[in-house]
Amino acid sequence: MRWLASTALVGDTALRAAGGWQVRVPMAALPSSQAIVVLSGMRVEPPGDAPLGEWSEAVDRFEAGMALFQAGKAPVLVCTGARIPWYPEARPEGEILAERAAALGVPHGQMLVTDKVTNTADEARAVARHLQEQRSTTPNAQIILVTSAFHMRRARVLFARAGFQVVPFPVDFHVSVGRTFTMLDLLPTASSLSKTELALREWYGFLFYQPAYSSATAYTLCSRPHPTPLPKARHTCLSMVISSARLWYHYRRSHHCVRRSSHA
Repeated sequence: MRWLASTALVGDTALRAAGGWQVRVPMAALPSSQAIVVLSGMRVEPPGDAPLGEWSEAVDRFEAGMALFQAGKAPVLVCTGARIPWYPEARPEGEILAERAAALGVPHGQMLVTDKVTNTADEARAVARHLQEQRSTTPNAQIILVTSAFHMRRARVLFARAGFQVVPFPVDFHVSVGRTFTMLDLLPTASSLSKTELALREWYGFLFYQPAYSSATAYTLCSRPHPTPLPKARHTCLSMVISSARLWYHYRRSHHCVRRSSHA
């Protein structure tokens, strides 16, 4: 099982399936909407002096949001104020993204940053509240939702539950398509195992909002607009368990590499 989970055949397939088999959509095909919503999760805090941090591989989210705004797809660019609980001193990511957007020419009057949020469900509720209070949008406003492809299915469900008509614009694809299958796809690699782990995390998060989940509805749940969330405390607990598992996995992997190097 560990071998299979570490292969590209399983890792790539699992990650695409977890995201709902997303495909990149031509920007010209998107309808004009009331807001462009860019979900957080694209920065790292490096050691030293870096007030705005550095980009992670998910920077496509920000770049896509900027491109959509510059193309006139919506009059408002919304950034969510993500904040990780175990980094209490860190600035909310939305504030930093707004600074970067302003430096690239987005007027302050056309940007909106939510309150501090800690997960995707919080982001959906905060965006709905801020758009209604500060932009007087209708409860069923149409938005263009920008996030990573593997995260889009779960995010789309939660934003639909918050009352939005969601136009998905997935980016940050981790799996390339169109290449020929080779025996290398059956060899274990750390990168493929990481994709499998990421896919499992998305499935955990998605199923968390689907108490009536069953195998018969596994593929179609993404179209249900009003999943019932479990209590926030349980959501936080699940997130901490998943994060702890990731930390343990990376520790064991690095420890194994050190042991191999010492015996070389």
